[in-house]
Amino acid sequence: MDVIHRADLEALTTGPAAEPRTSIYLPTHRAGADTAQDSIRLKNLLSDAATALEAIGLRAPDVTAYLEPAATLPQDTIFWRHQADGLALFVGPDDFRAFRLPLRFDERAIVGDRYHVKPLLPYFAADGHFFVLAISQNRVRLLEGSRYSVDELELQQMPTSLAEALHYDDIERELLLHVAGTGPGNPAIFHGHGAGGEVDKGRLDRFLRQVDDGIVEILRGDRAPVVLAGVGYATARYRGLSSLVAIESETIEGNPDDLRPEELHERAWAIVEPRLQGDVQADLARFAQLDGTGRTSRDLAEILTEARHGRIDVLFAAQDAERWGSGSLEPLEIRGEPAPGDEDLVDAAVVEALRTDARVHVMPASDLPAEPVASIFRF
Repeated sequence: MDVIHRADLEALTTGPAAEPRTSIYLPTHRAGADTAQDSIRLKNLLSDAATALEAIGLRAPDVTAYLEPAATLPQDTIFWRHQADGLALFVGPDDFRAFRLPLRFDERAIVGDRYHVKPLLPYFAADGHFFVLAISQNRVRLLEGSRYSVDELELQQMPTSLAEALHYDDIERELLLHVAGTGPGNPAIFHGHGAGGEVDKGRLDRFLRQVDDGIVEILRGDRAPVVLAGVGYATARYRGLSSLVAIESETIEGNPDDLRPEELHERAWAIVEPRLQGDVQADLARFAQLDGTGRTSRDLAEILTEARHGRIDVLFAAQDAERWGSGSLEPLEIRGEPAPGDEDLVDAAVVEALRTDARVHVMPASDLPAEPVASIFRF
């Protein structure tokens, strides 16, 4: 599974318009025979994208060259062995990005002037994602969870145990091993397993700083909640030296080596759910309070115009809703089905709101004040 950062989202929503950009979404399977069908479905979606690109005027050889970075994936057997719940591909002029994410996407291929990003937004919102950092002297794990799933992320260029962190330390064996005697019947004893009290504090802090450097690099500014799992001594020291800004105050106590990913996920979700859900509920209550004062709107055309002027404070958008039209035309024509050159205007409103640092909630239409969009204005 991949981690998608807000910087990735910003990169997808910036850049010059009026160049063809292709967004492909499909649900995928983590294992089993269905993974072979996933590759076939991607091949079909690439064919749909090629047809759409030709419909807006690209010649067939140019379309082939344009889609080439993605065209190799259906035959890449290794790629299909490592999937999550959904695959998102973005292809543009000199640009190709692929994300395997814990989200179930509707199967779509969309060609327009901008990338279609709305299906990604639940990842950054409530029910979106959080992390669990499980720390022990023997093992470091970083897990990414959503409300319904969890995956263990691959840790590279960072230590995953105290022994590994101190591998090149001349006194490593003195720190980690205590030989109770010299005979073959006297086993080595690992100091500090569990509470960690017998491990030299300076060496432990050095280990934890190396862990933190690696985690910060992986998360790259992602502000999703991080739940620590471990014995109190280790997690307290990590909390004190870490540069992460979103560590939850509550910790999963005990030796995390004894907990399966599913158990860590269940206990972490109980910690993060109130805050994640609370942000949405607070904004919905604020919309209800301000409704009728001129500070709210349910009109897509008005919301899109005001989003371009930076007036949106909070935007609510239905995750499955699409309204099509050309945002450059006045008056705005809104259609239920796309014509060549159209863009999803709901997605356009999301992009414009994100550009001006509005809070954006993408959720089921049944949870919204209005469908397909509603907003709170800044003034």
